[in-house]
Amino acid sequence: MDLSDSENYPMETDYGEGPNPETSKFLKLLQEEESPLYSCCKKFTALSFILLKEAFPEDVKLPDSYYEANKITFDLGFTYKTWDACPNNCMLFKDEDEKLDRCSIRDTSKYKQFDAGANGAQVKRVPAKQVRLGLAADGFNPFRTMSVSHSTWPVVLMPYNLPPWMCMKQPFFILSMLIDGPKAPGNKIDMFLQPLINELKELWHQGVSTYDASSNQMFKLRATLMWTISDFPAYVNLSGWSTKVLGVLGKFKDNLKARRDLQELGIRTDLYPQQQKDSSKLLLRSACFTMSKEDKEVFLKVLKEVKVPDGYASNISHRVNMKECSIKGLKSHDSHILMQQLLPLAARQALPKNVVEILTELSSCFRQICSKVNTPSDLEKIQKHIVLTLCHIGKIFPLSFFDVMEHLPVHLAEETFIAGPIQHLTLPEQEMPSKRRHYVNKVHNETFHTWFKNHIQNLRRSSNVSFLENINILANGPDRFSQRFKGYIINGFQFRTNNIDKNKTTQNSGVVTKVDTVSYASVREKNPRLGEVTYYGVLTDVIEIRYTNDMKFVLLKCDWVNNQVGKKQDHLKFPMMNFNHLLYKDNQIGNEPFIFASQAEQVCYVQDPIGPNWHVVLKMTVRDFFDMYSKDSSAIPKIVPQVELHLHQQFNDTIYMNDKDVN
Repeated sequence: MDLSDSENYPMETDYGEGPNPETSKFLKLLQEEESPLYSCCKKFTALSFILLKEAFPEDVKLPDSYYEANKITFDLGFTYKTWDACPNNCMLFKDEDEKLDRCSIRDTSKYKQFDAGANGAQVKRVPAKQVRLGLAADGFNPFRTMSVSHSTWPVVLMPYNLPPWMCMKQPFFILSMLIDGPKAPGNKIDMFLQPLINELKELWHQGVSTYDASSNQMFKLRATLMWTISDFPAYVNLSGWSTKVLGVLGKFKDNLKARRDLQELGIRTDLYPQQQKDSSKLLLRSACFTMSKEDKEVFLKVLKEVKVPDGYASNISHRVNMKECSIKGLKSHDSHILMQQLLPLAARQALPKNVVEILTELSSCFRQICSKVNTPSDLEKIQKHIVLTLCHIGKIFPLSFFDVMEHLPVHLAEETFIAGPIQHLTLPEQEMPSKRRHYVNKVHNETFHTWFKNHIQNLRRSSNVSFLENINILANGPDRFSQRFKGYIINGFQFRTNNIDKNKTTQNSGVVTKVDTVSYASVREKNPRLGEVTYYGVLTDVIEIRYTNDMKFVLLKCDWVNNQVGKKQDHLKFPMMNFNHLLYKDNQIGNEPFIFASQAEQVCYVQDPIGPNWHVVLKMTVRDFFDMYSKDSSAIPKIVPQVELHLHQQFNDTIYMNDKDVN
């Protein structure tokens, strides 16, 4: 919004110096904000503390009544205006329609229906729906939980007269309107925007009197709306662009006209309209990207059954209608999750390999653009990949598919660049000289804790060697009692045991960890290899062991997939896990099912619609946090190089669920 006194409109000359009466009243309030509440009071002012006058001395500058207090806030502009709205979003009951009782379009009552009172008296009528004018345009869930289907829409104005580094900052946003839920206004949002449009017209044609503190004069302020900003799903509501393609009748772009365009250009001969024998009708052959009813069911089944961690997205399964083969009501963040991660997973068994590879490439591009951290070199690579990806898409999808919306990704990397700116081993070897090294290491791991405790105690008794306090505490061993929990919050992730997950609509038990491990190619291998190994599992237990009140460790026990037989990549290089093949099947002393909580990151497993025992891995990243150092890439196939970085911000070890079980 451009706020300026345009030269096309003459300045009014009868203002004179100084503010007008309304501005003077406002400036007086600002002065009261600086005056103390009473003598010697340094904490409160007359304006900041207005409702407890009787509790203070008589010279306290507080209003005598709620009316007086409300008058102060009114003078400050802390007000809003409410209009009744038709329950069907047909009209606002404002201006000349304010006194109407029924909608002039659908003849619907603007009031909720109530029975008459016991004595036949009319119960007070309550409007069925209101709009509260306050200023902002996107839907959000005010309850901070993605499992509740509620959408409230603020409409915000940004003054572009401010310097670039200020105009898009929250303190300078103007909340002009708040469209209450629980449902999004959809295409009817233009009806709710009427009051704002009227005010914008007034600002453009008449202007408003405004005080300029620098010159101590009033002037006529005018404004113009330069553009609208919204997310991708809201384009269809605010800008008229079509943003919705899952085979909905009348809303797809692979039609007869599109096929004739291909014929005229002499490309893709297999998609030309075919004249049927003994009929005037034309036959349109299915394209490689066309999904049959069975393919759609496979596609939607993945989305219907997917379970992601709490807060990662809304309950997407509620948005899937298997009967209608449709997806409705996705929130903005859900669309991001679908586009960046779930689309390739859902399509991998429903579409041919070449189409899935292109969709995966597109998802990868969006994921890179939305990475928490991107370097200039990253953005240069992304820019090249996006152009190449769109070329690949153009080889498969019809030309009619490409309008301005499909070409916008070309500019995303550039816009991002503009906006933008880590002794015991020797003993077993001597005792077992004929044993192979990997067996010696196994014995070392199983007996080290006992050797360490005895070694420190012997040194204490036989010499005057002193140790750090932590060494002494560790040598004494942990408390014989430990505490068990059903869940844990660490590294920004909220984990939950698999037994609890089974009864939930979200999935918080998926765990991945990377450790430096000494491994052998076979049992006959003599030279071990040290390298980083990734393990995938599900959380089964959370145990806190205590050495002292100040030294505690939280361990996560998991069922880990055996990488040798339970891990693979499919034909599209998606990592897949089979939990019928576990690393440790029995609770034996030599097993190592525990990791420190700080080593855990979160994944979720998406059921493969074809192979019932296999699950596709979906790597989780923490929303609203930034990893400035990690170089880890996600588990999505690397059709193009990944530059997404993941969170390793360390949280305090915060326990959130206590089972009160004791070992």
